[in-house]
Amino acid sequence: MRPTIIKSAGLMVLLPAVLFCVSAKQHSTARQTSADNTSADSMSYDFKIEWKLFSSAEPIKAFALAQNGVWYVTASAVVFQGYAKTTTRKEFPQIGKLTSAADVTCIAVDAAGSAWVGTSAGCARENNGAFTPFTKAEGLCDNDVKKIVVDKSGVVYAGTADGLCRYAGGAWKGVDAKSGFNAKVVFDLALDGQGNLWCATNNGIFCQSGGRWQSFTTANGLSYDDAHALACDPKSGKIWAAVGEKDVNCYDGKSWKVFMDVMNNIVSIMTDTQSRIWFGSATVGLLKFNGEEWVNDPHKTGMAASSVNAMQRDGSGNLWFATDKGLLCMNNPYPY
Repeated sequence: MRPTIIKSAGLMVLLPAVLFCVSAKQHSTARQTSADNTSADSMSYDFKIEWKLFSSAEPIKAFALAQNGVWYVTASAVVFQGYAKTTTRKEFPQIGKLTSAADVTCIAVDAAGSAWVGTSAGCARENNGAFTPFTKAEGLCDNDVKKIVVDKSGVVYAGTADGLCRYAGGAWKGVDAKSGFNAKVVFDLALDGQGNLWCATNNGIFCQSGGRWQSFTTANGLSYDDAHALACDPKSGKIWAAVGEKDVNCYDGKSWKVFMDVMNNIVSIMTDTQSRIWFGSATVGLLKFNGEEWVNDPHKTGMAASSVNAMQRDGSGNLWFATDKGLLCMNNPYPY
């Protein structure tokens, strides 16, 4: 099927199609670097932005980038699509004997290329198309898995509706409250540039560093204890969090800065190579913060989407978005 694209003043309106690439001339801005790595626009120039679309008839719920392709999740299937056009597409409507794709909540990929799939009925590890299930019977804290991340050493962390657990040495083990982690529901997980684990929970934000836990709540800077999305900026070292219904909080290593009433239903946060912060909402689309202004105009963000359920920056600085239109990849918008 031939891809359909509508271009207007730099805005890409993407309609369902097969995987494709397109280069569009986009009016953009260069920015001066300030002490906090974000500043106002300083000069303008034109360059080409390349978009890729992994189209889907259904919204993309979650995705994970592997070395040779991308895993993404719809209500009907977990899909693997290689980056090469000749790669065979693989679809998995069922997660082994665990459950169906409709119950999948998150996905991650380990260094070996295996996908770890989180669901409301447990999680599973994929290997050559076969899924090994894990539930409370195998040591999970709870079968309702909200988020999975894998650290550089290969340890798998699962945030659940009843605590945090880790998979290492072939076994799951829950994180004991006596260690300093005293939250119940873990909504999101993120690893910072030093490999520290950050957790967004119903009882604030927790950071594990050097085997010890540090907690952040309204008592020491958050505007709300209910935190549901996180991102770590490796360039600035800052931590960005969505808390409460609309607030965004930012931690610079010393204190939290509060931005009130920013956006409804933030479910994902991403930082780009120039420390611009991108916020995805399940109901109102995309928002970008450049350090001084909040930009939600699709003509300025470059993308029109009514829902953005997950985002990730890859190792080349390209920006990936799970949307209601499919999985979109924006070529690094700051190639300089």
